[in-house]
Amino acid sequence: MKNTPLISTIIPVHNGRVHLHTAIQSILNQSFKDFELIIINDCSQDNTAEILSHYYRVDTRINIINNKKNLGITKSLNKGLEIAKGKYIARMDGDDKSMPDRFKIQVEFMEKNPDFILCGGQVKTEMTGFDKRKNTPENPDVIKAMLFFDNAIIHPSVMLRWDTLKKEGYKYDETMRVAQDYELWVRLAEKYKLINLPGELLEYRWHESNVSIIKRTEQKQNQFIAKIRQLEKLIGRKVSDEEKILHGLLTDNTEIKEDLPLGELITWSNNLIKLNTDKNIYHPKIFRRIIKLILHNLKRQVM
Repeated sequence: MKNTPLISTIIPVHNGRVHLHTAIQSILNQSFKDFELIIINDCSQDNTAEILSHYYRVDTRINIINNKKNLGITKSLNKGLEIAKGKYIARMDGDDKSMPDRFKIQVEFMEKNPDFILCGGQVKTEMTGFDKRKNTPENPDVIKAMLFFDNAIIHPSVMLRWDTLKKEGYKYDETMRVAQDYELWVRLAEKYKLINLPGELLEYRWHESNVSIIKRTEQKQNQFIAKIRQLEKLIGRKVSDEEKILHGLLTDNTEIKEDLPLGELITWSNNLIKLNTDKNIYHPKIFRRIIKLILHNLKRQVM
């Protein structure tokens, strides 16, 4: 393998023995071969190290990093970024599976579209008993506007233009043990174009050990921090506690209550629409349409 692969694939893993073979093999079997595979073993207590040792012996593209202590996903990812040699970073998790042409599709897009800093894709979500496709928005203007309200990009599906981001000092925010991806997308969207490609690039395994499930509360808290940062840039000042509550109700309606203050939320939403129309941070029509859809769903659920 040459010293400068085009792609550096980063997989952090902790106790990942159940699906690790499938995940690694899906990378090694890519139709596009010019990559390195960096796997950070974050102090696994199962036989993850044994599995990784086997693959390290059979493929020179693999680089195994064994953390001396458990660092968590965010710090492990940054550790991978520090040693990555590629022009692009491809993310994967140890329990997912990349489609055979994933790298080929993403590299072709990134090479032809240098104004994009990131491309994700559609994923097939494997859940207990059934599979379904998880659709993500493809239009860059829609993605940027949706990020104001929630994540719109699936982390293990992304390919990042690392040569550019490295020069500008980008990395994951280590104050966030979870939702580090959403926080990074928000920062990137301020300056760059992001896109999700139309085809399925990944099989995403949804199970009870997902970080999104076992650390759900912390994830929501960190996501809200990123949402408030965007809000304060839109309104040009610090927000009050009352405004934080309203914005939380607007952007996270997973726990609907019958006494939801719809009147206040409508007023709050109209103020956001007006501010954005004046400042044009997000595409005005798209921003307005997303808010109207959120309000429609809120009204329907509380009726």
